[in-house]
Amino acid sequence: MKIVYIAHALSAPTREGIEENRRRASLWAAWAAVSEGVSPSCSWIVLTGVLEETPENRARGLACDLAQVERCDEVWLVGGRVSSGMRLEADHAAQLTIPVIDLTALGELPPSIGSTVHRPWKFTIGTIASGTDEAGEDDGSGKSP
Repeated sequence: MKIVYIAHALSAPTREGIEENRRRASLWAAWAAVSEGVSPSCSWIVLTGVLEETPENRARGLACDLAQVERCDEVWLVGGRVSSGMRLEADHAAQLTIPVIDLTALGELPPSIGSTVHRPWKFTIGTIASGTDEAGEDDGSGKSP
């Protein structure tokens, strides 16, 4: 069974927004497992529900995420936009020649569980454009869009 790292935006202006992003990411993980027959890797959903949002915990979480990316067969970008953290994960995968599949065009929520997506998906091997994410937020790269 293919192991797929599920990358989804987490940050939001409120704790409620963060919880909503975690819930949506969980839906994507369930869809990937049931509809696509893969084993989703996304421990960040659990960790961010327990650990306080601090710079130290964010750095620890990203280190865990990158370690998981290294062990996965693919990285899937989901949830309607690419955040700065997702960009880091995708760039790390691309450096290791791990396929990065961008499903953000499908929107914030996954297709219905049990339904599949027409293949082939768009493969993105290499870096994702930097500057701002799709929500217009500065991604911290210092690059213009």
